[in-house]
Amino acid sequence: MIILATGSRYAFPFLPQYHDGSHETIPIGGCRRGALHLDLFYIEEPTIGFINMHFTVSIGIESFMFSEFATSALAKVWVSEAKLLLTKKM
Repeated sequence: MIILATGSRYAFPFLPQYHDGSHETIPIGGCRRGALHLDLFYIEEPTIGFINMHFTVSIGIESFMFSEFATSALAKVWVSEAKLLLTKKM
């Protein structure tokens, strides 16, 4: 499933069932983005990825070029062409 959304507040109420509590929780109603490796991979379940969670503070916009790099990284990990660190090192 691919969900595309815009806005300034991050909320993922559908993910707590994947979280075992070993990392800080992902936001379910705020602006904090925890438990994401490189602002891209959900640490507890790396088959879940987030595109454009990286926010360019200096100019205040999401970068579409960055999203291309992020989707490429997700794809390479998901088809086993690249590997992530062990969960405890993320």
